[in-house]
Amino acid sequence: MDISFVRHILKNAQDTSVNSPELARSWVNGTTEYHLNPDRANILRPLHLGQELNVLEIGCSGGILSRYLGEQGHRVTGIKTCQECLDAARLRCADMANVSFAANEEQIAAAFAQSYDLILLVPPLPELLAPVLNNEDSSAPQELTACLRILQDRLANNGLLVIGAGNRLGLKYWLGATEEHYGKAYIGLWNYGSAAQSPRLFSRNEWLDILHQAELPQYRFFYPFPDHQFADLILSDDFIATNPNAHSLLYRLRSRDLFAPKWLPDQDEFLYWKSLHQSGYLQNFANSFLIVAAKERDTLEHVFPYDFIRLSKSQQRKNYHTVTYKERHQPVVIKKQVDNSSSNVQEDAATITHTPSSVPYIQGPLLAELWIDALVLGGRTGDFKKLLHGYYHFLFNKIEQSSRPGEYLDLLPFNIILDKEGNYQEFDQEWVIDCAEISAEFILFRALLWFGFAHDIHISCRMAEENLTTLAEFIEFGFRLLSLDYPKSLPIFIELEGQVQRSIDPSQGADQVRAVLYQPFQQAARTYQSKLFKTELFWVTETAPLSAENSMRVQACIGSERQTLFFALPDKIEDLKILRFDPGEQSGFLHLHRLTLRQSAGNSEEGQVLWEAVGSCRIAETVILENLHYCPSAIGDVLLSVGDDPQIIIELPESITKQSGKGSLQFEAVMDWPHSSDYLAALDEMRTQRRLMTQMKEEHFFVCRQLEEEQRKLEEELRHAAVMRERIIALEHKLDVIRRTWAGRIMKKMKLIPCQF
Repeated sequence: MDISFVRHILKNAQDTSVNSPELARSWVNGTTEYHLNPDRANILRPLHLGQELNVLEIGCSGGILSRYLGEQGHRVTGIKTCQECLDAARLRCADMANVSFAANEEQIAAAFAQSYDLILLVPPLPELLAPVLNNEDSSAPQELTACLRILQDRLANNGLLVIGAGNRLGLKYWLGATEEHYGKAYIGLWNYGSAAQSPRLFSRNEWLDILHQAELPQYRFFYPFPDHQFADLILSDDFIATNPNAHSLLYRLRSRDLFAPKWLPDQDEFLYWKSLHQSGYLQNFANSFLIVAAKERDTLEHVFPYDFIRLSKSQQRKNYHTVTYKERHQPVVIKKQVDNSSSNVQEDAATITHTPSSVPYIQGPLLAELWIDALVLGGRTGDFKKLLHGYYHFLFNKIEQSSRPGEYLDLLPFNIILDKEGNYQEFDQEWVIDCAEISAEFILFRALLWFGFAHDIHISCRMAEENLTTLAEFIEFGFRLLSLDYPKSLPIFIELEGQVQRSIDPSQGADQVRAVLYQPFQQAARTYQSKLFKTELFWVTETAPLSAENSMRVQACIGSERQTLFFALPDKIEDLKILRFDPGEQSGFLHLHRLTLRQSAGNSEEGQVLWEAVGSCRIAETVILENLHYCPSAIGDVLLSVGDDPQIIIELPESITKQSGKGSLQFEAVMDWPHSSDYLAALDEMRTQRRLMTQMKEEHFFVCRQLEEEQRKLEEELRHAAVMRERIIALEHKLDVIRRTWAGRIMKKMKLIPCQF
């Protein structure tokens, strides 16, 4: 379904370039993102490959890397065995005369009759070269070794072989991410159960053995993070090995799962990366490898001339795209814009300016590392209070002495390094905001918000004893440590931070900030990071009841952008009676613009419309709504979902039921699920009231326990008094008996015992 959806998008797209804004808005799940997200090309962007190369790409998937290389002016031949992927690749590169594809054995053999300046394997799958391998050994490593020997023969003398591959022992797989070939967790860590299983990933040591066996004379390892599929950062082997603070570049960088876009590790990755680096194992547990090999040593020298390079994410506004890098043996970190167009954005009352600049490279730990050590690992709130006080004092002095306090917008703990003398050294200060509300308290709010966001898992454990459950409560806790008034400024801070986030990424804003603040710990990252949600279509026929077998899923993207979801029903569905469309899995407001059921026969592209409803009002009148209410509001003609399972049930007329088996059926939903300030505000208030009720219940329980304890003590004292009274009475009786005896009378006269009591 997903690759068919990709083909449908490419077939109807006006712009199929790598950086096409049209395609950037079209991916709705992991597979479509893999084929359409321009960040896929980040694995190649930093490489100095040369000009007008003759390129062989083995494993061209949907053609995005072929397209990128073609746009750079290279002549590209792509090889792919999957016909559907090949069709998508041809659609992607249909307007490029310098890009072609080989699919059958004859075409592949013709392609291998040439020599190439660049051969690309992303991913390296030996089965793609089955027509030319002729290898009797079925062992996966030996198949790949044979494959690399053949490719080495096809390289020109100064040619390059570039391999992008996942690491079988990558940290994200230890943390539960699914293996990229099989969609199963931990299968690579178990070594797949068989050395012959293919396709498969290899560890760094396995790759070293494969490269040695293939007799590749020269090669270099580089490490893309979070992985080679959507690289944000690439580190060189030498930089990791020689720089004790190289792991700092991985701060706030989260791994991802291609098969489960909402997956996030349940551990704090940065602490793992830091420990692995300090122990000398970072390269072995990196999620992916970028391997560059050549026949000549000189060819490799200038391919990747960096210690590290960081590229902007595609979700950011185009005029904010930057590249940050440090060249080998150079003491400067260079940061520059990719697009030199204007970078000022007006957001309500504030103007946000993008001002990237180059700075000297400073070695030392991040201030954020000291915070997490003090607060979480050390378990000593006093140490955290001392660090927080020093940071706030630093902020206060900076802003008090500045005529433009907005220039310190990014003065956050992960943008501050402590030098050898323990002094604060700021870096990466690329944002400036002109706004009267900028204060040391607002920067402190930002610092605690994004620090807590980065370490929410460990902070949630540490803050349990403080009875804190959300980032908002953690920020309030930080302000209390400094005796600062926080709640009164909260609405202003949220709106201002929303302006900052929206200026960088148009899909973010105050609603997202508010949601992150009030989500429980360990859920905030998912709320902010994942904008995807699941939709599902069920169908019922005369003979097939409602069931999971008769359903299909498509993921959509939360936001204000209108999107069309396509459900291509299986062939030969006869007597279709009912469709049930589940437009999401959360509560909130939904714009539903159009629902359409089409039927096509033969080569008909558009197909015949069997059923259609346009507009939320008309849809509400025509269908059965479950957990949904038609609700015109300030944000438009919308439906309101009041649960996590909204349903739209369409009972089809008998005429459509009879006609349904005469062609292919496709259901289309044009919709968007906007973030609603009103809804989130109400949700926040409900959470606040729920938290207050919980606190009141806990206080009531505590008071009751105290009263019960006091009552128990009183009853115990009364019982003790009663026992003592009985003992006194008994002693009085014994004394009275003694008085009555002859000895008692003598003792009485001698005044040895009292006469009476």
